[in-house]
Amino acid sequence: MDILKRSLCESESLDGHLPSYEFLFASPIAGLAYLCFRFRIMSRFSSLGLDELLCTIDCWRFPFVSSVPEPMRVGASILGIRFAEWFFRSLVALGLVAQEEDTCLFRALSRYALLQAMGLRPSFLIGINCAASDVEKEEGHAWVEVNALAILERHNPRGRHVPVFVYPSA
Repeated sequence: MDILKRSLCESESLDGHLPSYEFLFASPIAGLAYLCFRFRIMSRFSSLGLDELLCTIDCWRFPFVSSVPEPMRVGASILGIRFAEWFFRSLVALGLVAQEEDTCLFRALSRYALLQAMGLRPSFLIGINCAASDVEKEEGHAWVEVNALAILERHNPRGRHVPVFVYPSA
């Protein structure tokens, strides 16, 4: 999984050449799947506990995801998520989606759902920033890892946050 160790640019494919047509079509499929999962999570979050929601997500499928060739799934997922999250932020900016639904928790759950559907075996984590001086101001963060590498995080969350919840548990 060397591809996870380097940041994918929009102009790169998995082998470092210009993207193939399959790759260009796979990214929008992944982005659409991500958005579908995100809205489904938002509608079910308040009625299910986190464990139950994650178990439910493990069973979700998106019809076109299986058509993405396996070597392209990581890159297509990353690019699809980048576009879908930009689109979602635009919906928030336009007032079409509530600001409180654009949190690291919803992003991480949606990333987990897409990566799980792509067959990449992600881990969903929630951590607490224990460096905070005031217990009441402890900051939590949710993120997703594949092969112990944080997906689409500017900095490794484990540098600041101690995981207190990991799914699936080791």
